[in-house]
Amino acid sequence: MHTSGRTYRLLNVFAEDRLAGNALCVFEDGSGLSDATMQAVALQFNLSETFWAEDAPGRAIARFLFSRSPGTLGEDPGTGSACANLGGWMLATGRTLPVALTIHQGDHLGRACRLHLSVDQERRIFVGGRVIEIGCGQMEL
Repeated sequence: MHTSGRTYRLLNVFAEDRLAGNALCVFEDGSGLSDATMQAVALQFNLSETFWAEDAPGRAIARFLFSRSPGTLGEDPGTGSACANLGGWMLATGRTLPVALTIHQGDHLGRACRLHLSVDQERRIFVGGRVIEIGCGQMEL
């Protein structure tokens, strides 16, 4: 079986501390891998999110793979997409602009996250937060 090294980074995003936040794994290159291989690797890391990026000229294709266990429901300690949707709700309900909020999420899970949401006068939505790299390596596939 032919294998190739794939560089990955373990990150905590929206993190307040090094070992807090929303843990995820980012592989810099997912090109040429089957869906089944990507899913198997995501399960191997057992994180709520594994991100694969395939580089092409001038673009990256992103895929998020979530681990699942039968009969269990997990909670995401830091949800950037939900934070962006909150910004959309503020626009839809006529909230006075600009708006800047810090969203506290994950504290009760012991994985404190701080997401920064802003909606500017031009009605643009911005979501941000701290990213802490906690590891890096290569996996042979």
